[in-house]
Amino acid sequence: AQYDTAWAALDTLTGRGLAGLRARMDTRSPRGRGTVPVVVFNPLTWARSAFVRVARDGGDSVLLAARDVPSLGAKVFWVPLTGRPPLGSALPAPAAGPNWIENWYLRVEVDTSTGSITRIYDKRTRREALAPGARGNVFEVFGDLPRTWDAWDIGYTGERWDVTETSAVTRGADDAEARFAFTRRWGTSTVAQTLVLGRETPFLEVRNEADWHEDHRLLKVGFTLGVRADSATYAIPYGTIGRSGTPRTQAERAKYEVPGQRWADVSDSTFGVSIVTDSKFGWDYHGNVLRLSLLRAPTWPDSVADRGHHTFRYVIYPHAGDWRAAGTVRRAAEFVTPLVSAAEPEHQGGLGRTVSFASVDVPGVELTSVKRAEDSEALVLRFVEWDGRPATATVTLREPIRSARRANLLEDPGEAIPVTGRTFRIALRPYEIATILVEPVR
Repeated sequence: AQYDTAWAALDTLTGRGLAGLRARMDTRSPRGRGTVPVVVFNPLTWARSAFVRVARDGGDSVLLAARDVPSLGAKVFWVPLTGRPPLGSALPAPAAGPNWIENWYLRVEVDTSTGSITRIYDKRTRREALAPGARGNVFEVFGDLPRTWDAWDIGYTGERWDVTETSAVTRGADDAEARFAFTRRWGTSTVAQTLVLGRETPFLEVRNEADWHEDHRLLKVGFTLGVRADSATYAIPYGTIGRSGTPRTQAERAKYEVPGQRWADVSDSTFGVSIVTDSKFGWDYHGNVLRLSLLRAPTWPDSVADRGHHTFRYVIYPHAGDWRAAGTVRRAAEFVTPLVSAAEPEHQGGLGRTVSFASVDVPGVELTSVKRAEDSEALVLRFVEWDGRPATATVTLREPIRSARRANLLEDPGEAIPVTGRTFRIALRPYEIATILVEPVR
């Protein structure tokens, strides 16, 4: 109930903000009549291109190729009143077969009897993401009965079951994506999975609709990877951490379940695999097997905790080099923070047809938030260096800047930063979190 209230408040605020932004864009069509203006907003601080689905007045929806939506900004597109807008992709449409789906980047093969994946072939690197003869997307159920703190701890009982019952297998493809769908069943629970290869996405997306009704059971999904590394790297708040996959000490053996936000990666110097998640943050890595915890079933203090319907997604992203070279941080951010779009009547607007409110020119540096200062009309910009390397970034704002100063987390002003028009430069240490107070020209 508290989450529902929070989401309702957030939906109202973001809807109001997006409506205000659309009202200030110039949505007049350069092609005359026969189109509907659509404003697409990019919440992240780098330019992006993606397909977005747009609803039309007739009740149908069409896929729009939103190209080059600017950093922390918006761009106007025009959708025809009838027919489909061209996707404008230079890549071939994805395809689906009896036990496979394929796009320009990947070929994925599936064991239709169990739902496990038998092959993920990366065409760019010519590497297999899974080990020879091994499988991915393997569902395993474990007995889970903690001695105390039932809803917080994991207590393995030694019981383990493979989920192999699969039904309702379908496949299909269109101009935008190839899909392979099936339902997996264990006990009194089901998980409907759809494997998706987008036309322009170098990763496999797995969409899940779960109906979960177990007691003291833990569901994990595992991938036996075609790359070996002593440790896996996990995203944590404003940084990353490596944890051993071959525990040698008592302390390492105690970490049989570890936390990680958004993604985990196993790489050597030439090849790796990242798994990105939108909402699941428990992992384990042993040898070359990386697993993600999906569902638990405690009975105390809530006897029906986690039972019922769940919707979640994860991504398997093979890549050259390590997670830095692969841009895993940005891939994960784009996965959980999609472009936002809405139709808008035609009108003039002072922001023009495309606008960027802020941008950063170094891929390893992210502007994670912008807010008003607590005690002034200044803007507070929060930056983080993700790659663990020193970096100097140029920050560009839409409005001219009067002054910029470093600040602490309490927004107390500190050292002045030289400003040139709408830009300033900041030097960051590895993994540094930097707060900058900016006074725009009024």
